Amino acid sequence: MADDTTKIPKNVEIAPGVFMPMIGIGTWEIKKKEVLRDVLDAGFAA
Repeated sequence: MADDTTKIPKNVEIAPGVFMPMIGIGTWEIKKKEVLRDVLDAGFAA
């Protein structure tokens, strides 16, 4: 999982062809860790 988390901050491919649309939003920088968990949960669940 460590390798996956290091790849999250920039262009995140949550699922095949599905990219994180919140990258350019300031909220992403603030809630990065919280969003990261949601992204990982969504990614592993899918």
